[in-house]
Amino acid sequence: LNFVDMGSGFWIRVFNRLRLLRYLNLKTSITVSGKKICIPVQSGLGLTNLHLSEPWMTQILARLKPLFNGYFVDIGVNLGQTLIKAYAVYGDVYYVGFEPNSTCVNYLQNLITLNNYNNCNILPIGVSSQPGILKLNFFYDDVSDPCASIVENFRPDHPIHHSSYIPVFDLESVRPFMPAHRNTILKIDVEGAELDVIKGIFKWIETYQPILLLEILPVY
Repeated sequence: LNFVDMGSGFWIRVFNRLRLLRYLNLKTSITVSGKKICIPVQSGLGLTNLHLSEPWMTQILARLKPLFNGYFVDIGVNLGQTLIKAYAVYGDVYYVGFEPNSTCVNYLQNLITLNNYNNCNILPIGVSSQPGILKLNFFYDDVSDPCASIVENFRPDHPIHHSSYIPVFDLESVRPFMPAHRNTILKIDVEGAELDVIKGIFKWIETYQPILLLEILPVY
């Protein structure tokens, strides 16, 4: 895809107000941890990356810098919110991301290309305790819904908007992509399926003892 450079985000906000973003592929930039990051806005996708949430993640990554060994595994990449922060904080990263939502994967490839991120690998699968095909439930009219979950009845008070099916694999399948190094940073954000992910790669965790960033949100 060819992205038209908007310079600042002003015109992107204008096009968003006019409801024209769905027809355009644009790019702009933001600054994270003192580094300029190119953000694609692809048919409206990626708009949330212009105002990255969870600033605490950037702070945590910075605090972990003395322990960081150069390797980062991200299970639940979504649109690259943590990916952006990892490259901004560490610069040179060997990054492996697992993201089963094909729409997000397409966006991530453009994000990686535009920023010339080296050694950045996105696997279009989920991680689980056993291989299979699972239903991914979306709770909002958003093809990149970060709240989407494979856990049935995960948000009992919120109706399911739509669903899709995704492939998941266990350690035997993903082992070749997992760094064989201690102190790898392992971030897991999978909307309720955290225990299943840990079971799926437990032997790797036990062997290499990664620095584990596990995000568990309360579902009210």
